[in-house]
Amino acid sequence: MAGLDFLIGLVDKIKSIGGKDTTKSEEIIMNKYNISQGALDNFSETVAGIESDYGKNLKNPNTTAKGIYQFTDAAFDTAVQRAINLYKSEGESIPTWLTDAKKKGASIMHLTDDQQKDLFFGNLQQQLTKKSKNDNRTTMELLKQYDQGDESAGFDLFAKYHHTKGYDDPTRERAYSFFGIDTE
Repeated sequence: MAGLDFLIGLVDKIKSIGGKDTTKSEEIIMNKYNISQGALDNFSETVAGIESDYGKNLKNPNTTAKGIYQFTDAAFDTAVQRAINLYKSEGESIPTWLTDAKKKGASIMHLTDDQQKDLFFGNLQQQLTKKSKNDNRTTMELLKQYDQGDESAGFDLFAKYHHTKGYDDPTRERAYSFFGIDTE
């Protein structure tokens, strides 16, 4: 019975990381690129699992990475600006939490789960025109392919546009596992 309680608790935690509401960044991505809410939820939950064990490990003791999606301090500042740029480009009002995140000393740890998710997707969407070496797919093309069932596109999106500083073999294997990619 304890095992069942653990699993129910884990499912509830995963659902809470996905957020209760659709964020503005998700809404923009769904409407502009015809990507499903399910794909956005699956992708964000998968990255949260890889990066922070679904929000259980919110601070990396070896880097400045923090939060559900493990943004470093420098990446947080960049993601905040990208999210602001997305809101502006779509004619949306900039929410107070986002303008507060621009202030000196702001931290991702002060954001709610939904705000972190909004930042996560705003950051990815604003890398739209960036293309990676040896792969000319944009972030939204990769996300669309992931939505169509291509798990390797999800891994590529994670590896090339979110976890961009490289990683060791155990981290790569962990990511492959979370994305359901067989390395054999």
